[in-house]
Amino acid sequence: MAYYLLISLIISFTIVYNHKNKFIQVPIVQEIWSWDKRNERSEYPEDNRDSKKSNQVSPLKNLNGYLSSNNKPFLFKNKSIFQGDDGDLFDIPPLGSGFLAYKKIGDKIIYYSRSGEVLWKKPFQSIPFSSYTGNIHFLVSGDGNQVLVVDMDGNTTGAKQLDGRFVTDISNSVTSGSVILFSGGEVYRIDKSGSLIYRISKSNSKNFTFFKSSGLSENGKYVSLHFMENENDYIKMLDDTKKELYTYKLDSVYPHKIYLVVSNSGNTLLNLTDKLIILSPTGSIVKEIKKNKKEDVYQIAFFAKSIFCVSKNDELLFLSEKGEIIKKKKIQSNMFRIFPSKEENIFFQENTSSIVQYKIF
Repeated sequence: MAYYLLISLIISFTIVYNHKNKFIQVPIVQEIWSWDKRNERSEYPEDNRDSKKSNQVSPLKNLNGYLSSNNKPFLFKNKSIFQGDDGDLFDIPPLGSGFLAYKKIGDKIIYYSRSGEVLWKKPFQSIPFSSYTGNIHFLVSGDGNQVLVVDMDGNTTGAKQLDGRFVTDISNSVTSGSVILFSGGEVYRIDKSGSLIYRISKSNSKNFTFFKSSGLSENGKYVSLHFMENENDYIKMLDDTKKELYTYKLDSVYPHKIYLVVSNSGNTLLNLTDKLIILSPTGSIVKEIKKNKKEDVYQIAFFAKSIFCVSKNDELLFLSEKGEIIKKKKIQSNMFRIFPSKEENIFFQENTSSIVQYKIF
C-alpha cells in the first residue's frame, strides 16, 4: 500500500502543463498528520513510537496546545488537560513554549510553561494576544486604547506601549512580526522582537474614517488595511517603506472586520461574506468568485508558500495566487481556524474535533 501511495505522490508531483512553452509545476496539497481531540490521540501510529525518526516527523514536538471542549488548555507536552483556576481564560500561542491565563475582569496575568508550571505572575489588567511563537505578547487595555508589548518574561520590550483610538485588529506572521491597527487609523508595524519598524496615522480629519481590518505578508513586505471613509469601504496597500501602493474601493460597506490575507508577492485575498476577491500588487482584480449564499462574518483567509486557503460555503478551497482551484475539501461548518508552522510549506487546520497538518509539495 505504501508503495502505491509513493508512486501516486511522485506522479502527482511531476504533473506539469505547457503554457506558452513554459512548464509550470502544479503544487500538491496533502494531509500528512492529524490529531483526534475527542480521544486525545494521533491518527498516525508513528507518533506513539519512541523513535528518533518519529520525533523528527511528529508535530507534537512543536505544537504547544489548544483549548479543549470545556475551554481548558490541552497540553501536548504531557498530553493532559490543564485545569487552572475558576474563571480563568487562556491564550495559547500554537507554536509557543507556554501559555497565558487571565480573567475577563482581573488584576493579573499568569504565564505557564508547556507542562503547566508557573513561570511568572504580573499585575496586568489587560487581555493578552500572543504572536504565533509566543515570543511577544500584546496586552490590550480594557478600553482598547492602549497595547503593551511584553516578552516571554513578562517585561515590556521593544516599542513597549502603543496608543490609539480602540484597537480593532492584530495581524501576525511567524518570521516578520506583526501589525497592530486602531480604529482611528493608527498603524504600528512591529518586528518579531517587538521593536517598532514604523508608526503611521491614516486618519483623515476632513472625513469620517474607521479602520477595521489588517493583513501582513509572511515576508513582511506588504501591509493591507481595510477601512471606511465617509460612506464607502476601501482596501489600502502599503509596502515595507510605508509607501501607499494603491487604494481599492469595495462595492459594498462591510460594517465589521473582514478576513483578508496578503501573499509574499503582494496579492491580497479578501474573503467577504458574499464573495472572494484577489487583488494584484497594483490593486487590479485578479479573480472574483461569487458565493452561493451570504455567509457569516467569520471566514478563513490564509496563505502558505504559494497557495491561498479559504472557506467558501461548505468547502475549504486551496487556490493559486491567480485564483485557480488546486484542491477542494468538504467542511461541515466554518468553526475552525488555520495557522502556520515554522516551515513555509506546512500548516494546520483546527476545528472542534481535530487538528490536521497539511504539506505543500
